[in-house]
Amino acid sequence: MLLIIYLMHCFFPGQIEEKNAEEHRQLLEKCAATALSSKLVSQQKGFFAKMVVDAVLLLDELLPLNMIGVKKVTGGALEVGTLIF
Repeated sequence: MLLIIYLMHCFFPGQIEEKNAEEHRQLLEKCAATALSSKLVSQQKGFFAKMVVDAVLLLDELLPLNMIGVKKVTGGALEVGTLIF
């Protein structure tokens, strides 16, 4: 899923007017939510879609996609997830 959002952000920016950053972000969030629909976190796909898009948008051309990671904590609620950068 991260790869899909990353590729859309980096390689298809011309599909959306760059001057409309909010429209670009909404499209990325919709793609992320679609990718999350079949995952265990599908009930919270809106929450995680925003987090994934935030993480991808923080990367620049010099940082590889594998700089984004997930740390699982046993016993915590899914909504307690936090983006750390």
